[in-house]
Amino acid sequence: MATLKERTITSMQHQLVLQFQGRDADDFEDLIHLEDTLIAHLEERHLVEGHDFGDETMNIFIRTDSPESAFDKIRELLQHSLLDKTKAAWRRAGENDFTVIWPEKD
Repeated sequence: MATLKERTITSMQHQLVLQFQGRDADDFEDLIHLEDTLIAHLEERHLVEGHDFGDETMNIFIRTDSPESAFDKIRELLQHSLLDKTKAAWRRAGENDFTVIWPEKD
């Protein structure tokens, strides 16, 4: 039987992906610290699914029904220097095409 968190995650309609450059153990530690911060500070309507690390990129995955609202909250939590190195995009659950929301287009 699925837990409440598992049922909530699967009912959410979007996946938000945060992407950063990462090459070494220090970068990985930064990723884990950020993931823990997001878990502690995002509301229940934005649930951190996990992360991956490889090919010189790191990703954090978040399930949400409102990717723009989730990223607005995340922007408040990111240090300005890290925000400059962040890419963020979302897609509907089960789809492959992403919509980039950060960096903003000029």
